[in-house]
Amino acid sequence: PIAEAENNSGLMIQFSNWIAREVKKHYPDVKLQIFAYTACLEPPKTIKPDDNIIVRVCNTGSDQITGAPSNPDFVKTVNNWKKLSNGLYVWDYGIIYQDASGLPYPSEFGYPAVFKYYADNGFKGQFWELEAPDRSDMWELKFYMLSKYIVDPYRKDFDFLLDDFCNKFYGNAGKYIAAVRRTLYEASKVPRTVIGWVPNNGDFEFIDYKTMDKCQKLFAEARKAAGNDKELQFRINKASMGLDRLLSYESHRRFIAEFAKTTGKPQNDFPYDIPAIRKRFLNSWEASLKYFGFITEANTCTCIIPPTVLSLHSLN
Repeated sequence: PIAEAENNSGLMIQFSNWIAREVKKHYPDVKLQIFAYTACLEPPKTIKPDDNIIVRVCNTGSDQITGAPSNPDFVKTVNNWKKLSNGLYVWDYGIIYQDASGLPYPSEFGYPAVFKYYADNGFKGQFWELEAPDRSDMWELKFYMLSKYIVDPYRKDFDFLLDDFCNKFYGNAGKYIAAVRRTLYEASKVPRTVIGWVPNNGDFEFIDYKTMDKCQKLFAEARKAAGNDKELQFRINKASMGLDRLLSYESHRRFIAEFAKTTGKPQNDFPYDIPAIRKRFLNSWEASLKYFGFITEANTCTCIIPPTVLSLHSLN
């Protein structure tokens, strides 16, 4: 059987080539697209796609902070596909899924290396999946960064782009938001588990109490800088949703224990009001859902609330 001799992708390409040849008879300028995805990610050994077929390789297994070039398995897969096709496209991800969706991870810092890798390896097209604007970590910033690097994958002004976006989007509070992102990135450099498509709470332990405390203080300064500007306050609270949720739902017991261990103080002296931060998170999320049209007068909430949030909602 072809699948055994040529992998699942070989069977897919054999069938796709037959379709592509029929299409080419009538529409010689049309190209078809197939996906190197999940069971078909590994390329065939000898069967090649016809020249009117685009192979879109899906990057499903890389660390979401450092991206494709840091994943030797994905790099090997790409190199093998390059031997068979000169029309590679990529489908990559700027989002994480399921319970962890919305938790903070500084993936924007990996974009320069990721886009350079795709350009160096001759990818002719890119698609980045980045949905859930109501809760995805720093959705606006990451969307902006992706739009810049997809136009020019070799640009070398990451710090300028980060500061420029934050200053324009968050006004006087921008420098504090940029500092939060840099703080998270520095924290992510320690040995840690890979943050994949569907991470768990333990994968975010690189955000320790010291990092959380610094970020929360930076957000407090950002709110002061925004003053009575309701739009800026909304944007700042939305930017803090991931950290607020991590602190008040997913990992509050861990942070309290780390506080006691690192400061030598009793746990009862923990400086953050967990119920208040939890309320801020929920209010911010509701405001974000309304802003993006998921909640209107004509419908109810259509989002999927992470089960972890629901199960922890009654905890103190």
